Amino acid sequence: MSTATASMKECLENCQECQAICADMLTTQCLPEGGNHVEQTHVKLMLDCIAAYAASSVDVRIHR
Repeated sequence: MSTATASMKECLENCQECQAICADMLTTQCLPEGGNHVEQTHVKLMLDCIAAYAASSVDVRIHR
């Protein structure tokens, strides 16, 4: 595996991990906590982060 490929694989894995952490935080921390944590702007921010990490973690052919 080339260095670029190894680095890209690590980046994809990191993005997938961040996506999972954000999703977990939203469902296990924010929603049960309530209050400010379930306000529309906060939930949208969390969902946007999840979507950004999801988009960044796709193994797109052009990245190779």
